[in-house]
Amino acid sequence: MYRSILKVGMIGVLFMVLLIPSVALAQGKELPGFRLFDTQEFIKMANPNKDKFYRAEIVTEKMNAKHVNAIFVILPPPSTGAKVAYHYHKDRESVLFIISGTGNEIVDGKKVPIKAGDVLFILAGVNHTIENNSDKEIRYVEFFTHPPVGADFIEVKK
Repeated sequence: MYRSILKVGMIGVLFMVLLIPSVALAQGKELPGFRLFDTQEFIKMANPNKDKFYRAEIVTEKMNAKHVNAIFVILPPPSTGAKVAYHYHKDRESVLFIISGTGNEIVDGKKVPIKAGDVLFILAGVNHTIENNSDKEIRYVEFFTHPPVGADFIEVKK
């Protein structure tokens, strides 16, 4: 399973190589059913919640998205006390693109090191959380099925 998570990282790199030329053509244009996200802007922006966990919905049903939504997340260093509860999703599948920072994805109790540039795929039913183990923020974009964001979050008590 962990190799599958890592393989998705390689697929993500290939996806980016193939997508970048298309995105470059679309920049600066308003296109129906299309939205361009500049991850550099996400990296540069100040955390609106200062030293607290921050989550912004960036793809929603308001944009006519029916089967997938997305969030941008800032997870501050552990010294702030910010963390994501250990959880699973009954129906949701997720793809996380780590855009800055380092840490671990805890998957069914096992630590998998993650870093900027990694792409993670998490199936429904898998217990997981993201853990910041550095003195800098982790920032990531998560695309997921079965929206909205809070509809399928089941905390696992340790």
